[in-house]
Amino acid sequence: MDRTPSADQDRTVAGSRRSFLLSIGAAASAGVLLPTLQGCELAIPAGLAPSAANDTKGGDATGTDALAADTASADSVGPADVPASADASATTDGAAVSETATPADVPATPDVAAPKCPGPAVATPIGTFDLADPKYADLATIGKFVPFDAGADKLVLIRTAECTVIGLSRTCTHDACDMGPGDAGKWDNKLLRLKCLCHQSEFSVTGAVVKGPATKPLKLYQVSFDGDKGAVAK
Repeated sequence: MDRTPSADQDRTVAGSRRSFLLSIGAAASAGVLLPTLQGCELAIPAGLAPSAANDTKGGDATGTDALAADTASADSVGPADVPASADASATTDGAAVSETATPADVPATPDVAAPKCPGPAVATPIGTFDLADPKYADLATIGKFVPFDAGADKLVLIRTAECTVIGLSRTCTHDACDMGPGDAGKWDNKLLRLKCLCHQSEFSVTGAVVKGPATKPLKLYQVSFDGDKGAVAK
């Protein structure tokens, strides 16, 4: 029997092989992995193999070349594909605007000088004084005293120390002499005594009688003083 294939059989085998190879190429282009045919070598006819011209000019790739191209394309992620991470700046009209506060954005705190002589304020003051006022300018010097009037209250303010001003009635309890400076009064800052020059009575910083003939103490007033200003209360 003659076993030589006929021309029709050759065309049938060639057509089947062509269809099989085309299906492999289509599957590879679609990303479908085909099982490996162990021990089989597929001879791709020259008419079905991808040409170098197609590879160079961007023609349709088939088989493993197309699969490799698809894989490389999937693995490559450009900067445009990565979402921008949030940061501390916003953009306005294309210009970056930082949300971080700058010194110019922070309102300046006005400089408030601390009092030279911090201390409690007096309750219900009957009057105030300021060393910037010429009437009380002498109180800028320790050991000086000035008259201070608040309605019916007549007293002297005495600067006895850096942060201390005391207030005493300036009417002597012996004979009602006015013990203001320039009148019958004299302050001794070494002994811390107010002296009445009318009859030589002397009083301490608390108003107590230190020397007669006076027998009654002077009224002591409450005074607050911050080094520049002060207030007086009964």
